Amino acid sequence: MLEQELDIESIINELKVLPLFNLSLSSKELFHSNFLAWICEIYPKILGVVFADYLEHDVSSCEISNVYREYKKIDLTLKYSHGETLIIENKVKSLPDLEQLKKYSLEHPNVNFLLLSLVEPNFS
Repeated sequence: MLEQELDIESIINELKVLPLFNLSLSSKELFHSNFLAWICEIYPKILGVVFADYLEHDVSSCEISNVYREYKKIDLTLKYSHGETLIIENKVKSLPDLEQLKKYSLEHPNVNFLLLSLVEPNFS
């Protein structure tokens, strides 16, 4: 039984690194967030630098230490090794909602935010 459990765990770990498996985990609406989460987990140093422009401090050498999907109803949360957090709200399939963004900023003070959208928001 233990050997069979190890085989299953090994297969699961192999699946976790395959992009197609990760992209197949959800509907098209979550596709972009799942892909970003997957690539941040696989390449935390590279993506840490890519998203460093959206952090408060100059941390071009920092890496992402933790990636959370749908944590507290937030699309993607990236925790950095130096302590900063970047919350990414993905509005690829819907329009940005100012009230939702205000709520997030009140609930998560001292955190950095990035809005991904295919349209420019009609608010500033």
